[in-house]
Amino acid sequence: MPEEYFGCLYLRTNLSTCSGKNWNPKQKFATIDFHLFYFQQRISMHLELTPEALLRQLGYTVTEQTLSQINRIMETTQGLDKFLPHIPSFSDALAVEKGYIAMSNSEDYLKIKCDPDTNADNLAAFTELVNHWADKYKLSLKKVEDKHTYYIIGHN
Repeated sequence: MPEEYFGCLYLRTNLSTCSGKNWNPKQKFATIDFHLFYFQQRISMHLELTPEALLRQLGYTVTEQTLSQINRIMETTQGLDKFLPHIPSFSDALAVEKGYIAMSNSEDYLKIKCDPDTNADNLAAFTELVNHWADKYKLSLKKVEDKHTYYIIGHN
């Protein structure tokens, strides 16, 4: 399969012929009921998170209050738009170490927080992960004293 193959557009389809052994990506048209149109262009993945999508990604319900808070955070955090597309994967990586990204109640910033696990030493791995992502994506962080919490202040 060529590298630039993206997928197919189902103009009219019978789902039983779309899957399994019956589907042949080398055929341009299989039957009258099953037309495939191949896209021969490279698609660059660009994920744009709206305030509503970001709230959902972080596990919040979209309400007027949470929407107002996330909009303030997006306005306050310098260069957040440069890091925003990476928040879903960062959030997934943090979850392994019982960490998460949330909205701060005391400041208009996103915070990165870790809940210590008494059965495992996740705090060192959490700190290493946060520092790695901060270096990789040039994040400016502010550590909360005596806590396993960081505020995302902006993008350097």
